[in-house]
Amino acid sequence: DGLDEVIVVGSVHTVAYSLTDGKERWRVAGTEGVSVAPSPVMAGERLIVMSRAFGGSRIPTFPEFLTQNDKDGDGKVSRPEAPNYLREHGGFIATDRDKDGHISELEWTGMRDLIGRGEHGIFAVRAPAKDDTGDLTATHVLWKHKKGVADVASPLFYRGRVYVIQNGGRASCYDAKSGQIRYEQERIGVDGGYYASPVAANGHIYYASTSGTICVTEAGDSLNVKARNVLGEPISATPAIAENQLYIRSERHLWAFGRP
Repeated sequence: DGLDEVIVVGSVHTVAYSLTDGKERWRVAGTEGVSVAPSPVMAGERLIVMSRAFGGSRIPTFPEFLTQNDKDGDGKVSRPEAPNYLREHGGFIATDRDKDGHISELEWTGMRDLIGRGEHGIFAVRAPAKDDTGDLTATHVLWKHKKGVADVASPLFYRGRVYVIQNGGRASCYDAKSGQIRYEQERIGVDGGYYASPVAANGHIYYASTSGTICVTEAGDSLNVKARNVLGEPISATPAIAENQLYIRSERHLWAFGRP
């Protein structure tokens, strides 16, 4: 309806802000409670949002957390006492809200509640009208799937379909309008992690793996692998396409592929 919005996907919610005054206009629930890596993607009149399933094991209560980690018995857990999963990737800093170097019962309970409210999956949100404000979860989420969700790589919208690549080289494809599964978690024959988002050109999808291989598949309702190109260096950055050339940044080189 002629409105400019900034859409941010974060913990638990996807939120739209007015570009003119910065005020929140609407939100939908459905993302995890810790850190959402994939970017949202516009698919015509729909917004495609994706969020991984965080963890998988039960988060201990604060008394259990203390028993496991409070070595000096002061009723709090300091950074040296914290388990590795908190010391790595900023987990301790995020949980220690008052930045006093310790995790208290209030901070741990708050973090546990946030993670507990999170969800996962890939879903489509229809475009809100000018008067659609507030929580639109019940009215504007058109479809959602729990399988086939990537941890880091963003989904790709191309020719009416949404493509997703998971770690281990498992590809999924959905109809963007209806959400109908075209194929789900099918192997493309290239292992490794997938931090780079898929890109598309000339009817083909390009998947870049940390194993150093670019897999090319044909765009369509079934998985059809056309080529596997081994570069021999890990690839974490999303390839770029410009003027009929494909640019790929691997661990030690920048590659340009195209016709002279």
